[in-house]
Amino acid sequence: MAEENKPNFNIIGPNGLGDEQRKRAEAFLEKKIEEARKPIEDESPRTEREEKIIQIAYELLEKELAEMGVKEMPLVFKEQFHFLKKIDIGKVPFFAESYAGTYNYLNQRADIRKSEDDLFSFLTISHEMLHAASFEQYYTNQYGNGASVKRGGYTTVNLQDMHSHFASLGELIADKILLDIILKNKDFIADSLKIDKGYLGYTEFTYPVHILNILLEEVSKRSGIKIDEIWQKIKKGFFTGETMHLRLIDRYLGRGVLRFISFFDFNNEFVEFLPGDPFQKIIEFIKTDDPKMRDEIAYELLNEREYLRYRQQAQKNDNF
Repeated sequence: MAEENKPNFNIIGPNGLGDEQRKRAEAFLEKKIEEARKPIEDESPRTEREEKIIQIAYELLEKELAEMGVKEMPLVFKEQFHFLKKIDIGKVPFFAESYAGTYNYLNQRADIRKSEDDLFSFLTISHEMLHAASFEQYYTNQYGNGASVKRGGYTTVNLQDMHSHFASLGELIADKILLDIILKNKDFIADSLKIDKGYLGYTEFTYPVHILNILLEEVSKRSGIKIDEIWQKIKKGFFTGETMHLRLIDRYLGRGVLRFISFFDFNNEFVEFLPGDPFQKIIEFIKTDDPKMRDEIAYELLNEREYLRYRQQAQKNDNF
């Protein structure tokens, strides 16, 4: 793995932030990288098999980024991936027992549920590696003391109340990128993992990628822009930080659609508590032009705060 690549922290701060303050914040984040290389409590040592899977995932990611025109491979390193036994999951901060894996942008660390299933390990490692390679932006104060995550991939954090936007959309995008990688490299993955490539055609993801596909189809149908052209821009933006193309969603589907998608939590653990078939309702929300139907669906699926913010956006009349 190309560990010679340097991290690009994209540090921002208040007006007048100087080079000295920015360097101080960079030093803070570089220390986080060094800490990420060290074993954590209750971690199981990486096996040769796991290191091989990390390397396979890295090579496929490097190939995918090159095809997208991303010129420099982001910093990703094998020590970043920490494997945890099931019984240890609850002891690790931010690592819910139901999760297969998680990536923490501030700590520059991926925690992976340990498994003897090579396909499960490959999917989990690959997904978290996409996050590790995605666009990062950090905010520091006027003194350069420490740093907070401002953006990771498409997820944006409101630092005033630590409320995040587009987190679930980012997960959908990561899973769809992974599906692209799998479909283009089935033979290589099957041969490397010693599995039947037929399994790769029925890969189940935590997040409902089909909803993202329907969103892309609707934007394409109404704009006349080819689906793949829209998708390639969104896909590349996950790594470069470009976001202007997301405005196509509201431009062609209507005000508030992007806001609704950014607020909804697509995690199956959350969806189970919602009435009816929430995924079908989201599809109806995307496809309809009826503002009343959209409002009813948003009211049912969003919490009060997010619903009010959706309403504010949906009622705007300004041009794009």
